[in-house]
This record gives sequence, C-alpha cells and structure tokens, in this order.
Amino acid sequence: RGGFSVQAHAHVSAHVGRAGKRTLGAWVARPARAGTQAQFQMLHAQKDALRTQLKASLVYIRQLELQFYTNNCSAIGTNALFLTSFAWWGLIETTIPESLDHANEASKTVYLVITAMIMMFELQAAVSSTLVAILGPALALRGPDGAMHTAIDGMITHYRFTLACFALGLFFIQLSVISFMHMQYMWDIAGPVIVVVLAFTLYMLTSARRIYSLLRLRAETMVTGDFAGGQSEVA
Repeated sequence: RGGFSVQAHAHVSAHVGRAGKRTLGAWVARPARAGTQAQFQMLHAQKDALRTQLKASLVYIRQLELQFYTNNCSAIGTNALFLTSFAWWGLIETTIPESLDHANEASKTVYLVITAMIMMFELQAAVSSTLVAILGPALALRGPDGAMHTAIDGMITHYRFTLACFALGLFFIQLSVISFMHMQYMWDIAGPVIVVVLAFTLYMLTSARRIYSLLRLRAETMVTGDFAGGQSEVA
C-alpha cells in the first residue's frame, strides 16, 4: 500500500506538472496573439490612411483640371462672341457696290458665304464653350460618385471641338478680307492688300503649327488625376 501511494503521488505530480506547463504556455501565447492582432490593426489603419491621402491628392489634381478647362472655355467664349459680332456687322453693314464690273454676283456670294461661316463657327464656339464652362463644373460638384471624372473627360472632348471651331473662324476671317478686297476695289488696289493678307496668313499657319508641335501634349504621355483602379472610390 505504501508503494502504491508513492506511485500514485508520482503520477499525480507528473500530471500536475504537464497541466502547469500547458497553462503557462497559454499565458505566454496569449500576449503574443494579442500583439499580432494589434499589428494587423495598425497596418490596416495605415492602409486606410494612405488610401484616404491618395484619394485627396487625386481629387485635388482633378480640381485643377476642372479649373483649367473652365477658364479656357470662358476665354474662348468671350473672344468668339466678339468675332461673331464683327461677322454680323460685316453681313449687315457692308455696302456692296452695284456699278463696278468686277463686283459680280460670284464675288458677292463668296464674300457673304465666307462671312456667314465666320459667324457660324464663332457662334458655335461661343455656345459650346459657355455650356461646357457651366455644365461641366455643375456635374463635377453635384453629381454622383465618379461624376468628376465623367465631367472632366467630357470637357476635354468638347474643349478640343470648341478650339477647332474658333480656329476655323479665325482662318475664314482672312478669306473674308481677301474676298472683300476683291469685291470692293480694282486689282491695282486690291492686289497688294491680298498679297499681304496671304503672306501673313501663311506665316500665322506656320507659326501655329510650330507652336503646336512644340507644346503638343500627346495622349499616351498625358498625366491626369483619374484613378484607373476605381473611379467611384476616388470621386
């Protein structure tokens, strides 16, 4: 019986020792798991902070683009309205001679058609630029998620169209001057003026082409605030 007691005591002592080790291991592992969870939470918080900072930076870039195209469209619209009024004045106030042989029906028609095209091109530029400058910022500021990207992309497209109409109006102004000189004066007077206008028109086209080639922004190198990974998360 005494031997049995010794063996039982040893068995109980071993069991208690193993239980104590397991308890001690659990106490040691619990702070380790808590520390790992804290690190995960910290990394998640840092990720959210970086994402928020990225969104704010991209939205700021898009705001600069919005202001850029709005200001440019406003400037084009103002100048286009001035040119439209000049073309209208050229249509209704110009006296077309009736007694000169060189002022035939063809020259009158050419002058009136060219002047009317000036007015139409510049009026189209004024209307388009005004609508873009008004509706684009309204959509960007009050639209749903992603509306800022939609507004700016649309403004870019119509801005190019408006600029093309404005440039065509300027080109037809030179043609209108030539047709007007041919209609109003004889060749000994109109000839030198036409040569001067043609020379400056050629120089203007060459200069515009050189500036455009030097400062052209290609689509593949354009940097915007658009976020390809998810526009709705940025705007």
